[in-house]
Amino acid sequence: MLTRFLNQHIPTSAGAIVMAAGILLLGAMQKVVSHYHYFAVLSTFLVLLLLTILYLALIRDLVRGVMWQHHLCNPIQSFGAGTWIAGTSVTILVMMSGDTSLKPIALALFSFNIIWMIGFLLLIIRNYIYLCNAKETAMRKKVHGILLLACVAVQSVLAAGHSLYGNSFVNTFGTWLWWLGCSLYVLGLIFVLNRYFRSDNRDLSLNWMNTNCIIHGAMSISGLVGETTGVVPPSVLFWVWIWVIAAFILVEGIEIVRSVQRIKKLGWKDGLWVYDTSQWARNFTFGMLLAFFMHYHVQGKLILINDFQNMILLAGPYIVIMLFILEVLVALTGRSAASKIPETLSM
Repeated sequence: MLTRFLNQHIPTSAGAIVMAAGILLLGAMQKVVSHYHYFAVLSTFLVLLLLTILYLALIRDLVRGVMWQHHLCNPIQSFGAGTWIAGTSVTILVMMSGDTSLKPIALALFSFNIIWMIGFLLLIIRNYIYLCNAKETAMRKKVHGILLLACVAVQSVLAAGHSLYGNSFVNTFGTWLWWLGCSLYVLGLIFVLNRYFRSDNRDLSLNWMNTNCIIHGAMSISGLVGETTGVVPPSVLFWVWIWVIAAFILVEGIEIVRSVQRIKKLGWKDGLWVYDTSQWARNFTFGMLLAFFMHYHVQGKLILINDFQNMILLAGPYIVIMLFILEVLVALTGRSAASKIPETLSM
């Protein structure tokens, strides 16, 4: 099975699978599993296995000389390489929470992650220079939430660094890393909003991408990291929290409309039971929303907002677990999106 997988072309954003599995263990499972410590040790090795498979597939592409062509050449698709960084960071977080004896491995992974993040930031600069080129209007019309993975990658490195080195890392790099991530978020969001505000295509079944859920997911991880590291004041976190709620309601509302359009056009099976790697982004963003709410609590007279947060904390773990199981089933039994509906769901 592993040999067959390694002989297949993997999408650039395949790291989203590791991200989704990791945040499931760090968030929802801690709320549901009673003896989490024993479960955490086993699940740590599962996430490590997923990351190892990802690395083996990428090494294979590097050896074959197709790394640039398959993953880094396209100025939009190459943002998906941020999932390699975030997937590694999430794995480090899972390792440190599950089995601290694996810290030497986690330190090695973190060192590699820092090197790759520097390269990724250079890649991002190239991408935005290309997208800002006046001649690339057609390319700008294709951007989507994948651009926001730049923010996710940076914030994940801050979280991993904090778990390994504590306040010494945060005091040195924390503030500027957090604001760098938020700056990349704003920049990416401007491009995404520009695409949709200027688009004449109102058919969400074709024009709306799975990765747009990162609009709220990227700020969820920013809020979570800001809260757990203490690099930003509570007043800033409050507005991040408000934005996350507003973006979540808006984006997932659009997603519901999109699902209805797809069902009407393609039927239930071809409309919803279709697998694409980008769908793991939704599992990650839902899990990250839950994790943010688990760590950040608003106190005051905002009764409706407090009720919304309590509802998320109560039902969220079960929703995240159900979505993960559902995605596994779709991956095992569903038709690939690329086989019939090109670019509909592609990252």
